[in-house]
Amino acid sequence: MATTTDAAPSCCVAAAAHAIPAEPRPITFLTAWFCPFAQRAHIALEERDAAYEPIQAMEFAGAGFSKQDILIANNPKAEVPTLLIPRFSCASSGDAKSVAIYESLVCLEYIDEAYQGGESYYPGCPVQKARAKLWLDILAKV
Repeated sequence: MATTTDAAPSCCVAAAAHAIPAEPRPITFLTAWFCPFAQRAHIALEERDAAYEPIQAMEFAGAGFSKQDILIANNPKAEVPTLLIPRFSCASSGDAKSVAIYESLVCLEYIDEAYQGGESYYPGCPVQKARAKLWLDILAKV
């Protein structure tokens, strides 16, 4: 279930040069109910109590998938999960209304760093963190 928390990512709160609106817009979460990779991001968003708006961006259509235009426009691979981070984010630039982040492990790392509400998903030791990422890479290719 999507939360209604108005919390802004911690990176944005710390960035003095970027004003945060009084009521920041939630992340737009492009997902598909059947995709285990999208479920990773969904669990992380819930666990960190991040404000997000889920959009089912892919559906079964015959022997393939039907993809919404918002997914095609924001992800060059047109795959879920895709996070659209609102313009108040410290990473926004230009006229874009949002910044797209995709690939499930990249989404998890963003959520882990931007919404620090619990223990990190990665060990604190740089060697252990690197080894954990190596294992994630190996498992992602199985």
